[in-house]
Amino acid sequence: MADVDEVATPRLGPRLLLFPVDNTEDSQISFAWILENAVRPEDELHLIHVIPHSAIKASPYALPASDYMFGGDAAKAEAAKEKAREFIHKRFLSRLRATMSHNAYVHIIQAGPNDPPVGQVVCDKAEELDASCVMMASHNKSHMQELYVGSVSRHIQHRCHKPVAIFHLQACMLQTFQSEKSDFQS
Repeated sequence: MADVDEVATPRLGPRLLLFPVDNTEDSQISFAWILENAVRPEDELHLIHVIPHSAIKASPYALPASDYMFGGDAAKAEAAKEKAREFIHKRFLSRLRATMSHNAYVHIIQAGPNDPPVGQVVCDKAEELDASCVMMASHNKSHMQELYVGSVSRHIQHRCHKPVAIFHLQACMLQTFQSEKSDFQS
């Protein structure tokens, strides 16, 4: 029989967290919630944004905010990367630097015409990095929008071989509102 002193307790160490981002308020709010509630100071945080190569046919439901359309033009591709750098710095890195003692790693991936869908690119990056968890926002798309565009979070949820945490915007906002309300009443 083992003594209590001999029982090993699991030690929580740094985790590598992968957070797919896009240029939406949903993504920004979820990121703020994750920083406040899920990320520890010793964690290694990786932000990933995928710029899809192919354009989606124009329809009222077809163009999500994170897609950039360009057709093989190097100047347009570079402009899309620069736009991604700008919104990542504005929406995510500035907040991260204000709350954490270390920087995040940023991966901007421009998908080619024969590359897998955005969700699979994120899954592949999670495998490559050996991520502890993929943490992401779920956009509030209608059923019609999901039919035409698909859902990156749903793809990742069903196909990623790493743990996935999907944060729903309403829950993040409600908890933040209740927290701010209780701070105000104190």
